[in-house]
Amino acid sequence: EPPILVHKNELVTVVLETEDLQLTMQGRALDDGAQGAQVRVANTKTNRVIDAAVAGPGKVTVAMRGASSAVAQR
Repeated sequence: EPPILVHKNELVTVVLETEDLQLTMQGRALDDGAQGAQVRVANTKTNRVIDAAVAGPGKVTVAMRGASSAVAQR
């Protein structure tokens, strides 16, 4: 079984990256997750919950909806 890189209730860095922009924020993991696993993350300021992919220890990434189709159209 792959090692758990993000642990439930751990503070994580949430990264949203496009070709032209990179945004980061702090979140709190609501699930345990190994590399590539989908976990729920709560924004520490708004408590809004998002889905993110585990990218490494304490780091998750968020895919922008429609980003791949927008890039494909360029």
